[in-house]
Amino acid sequence: MGGKTLTSTNPTDTYSIPTSTVPSNAVAIMSNVTVTNTTAWTFITVWPDNLTTETITSDVNWTGANQTVANADNITLPPIGSTNQGKINLTNAFGSTNLILDVYGYYA
Repeated sequence: MGGKTLTSTNPTDTYSIPTSTVPSNAVAIMSNVTVTNTTAWTFITVWPDNLTTETITSDVNWTGANQTVANADNITLPPIGSTNQGKINLTNAFGSTNLILDVYGYYA
């Protein structure tokens, strides 16, 4: 996933991990979450799509505008066989930022 913009008026995006990248039996992914073109201090939360509310931990934090910050992250995926299998949510708290998600491994 590259170049997605998350704003305070459109803070959450659901992303489906392609099965060409991660097999359908994966239970979690290893990824790098990068923010760039930030407009304010804020944070990104990444969470499995099967949860009804987002997790209370942040995955990437930054302190102001015009920053590029990356963080390695292990992300749990929804259960195998569920309707939201392979989907994750990414949420921005304040301002806007471009978001890049690089998946470099998985747990099966």
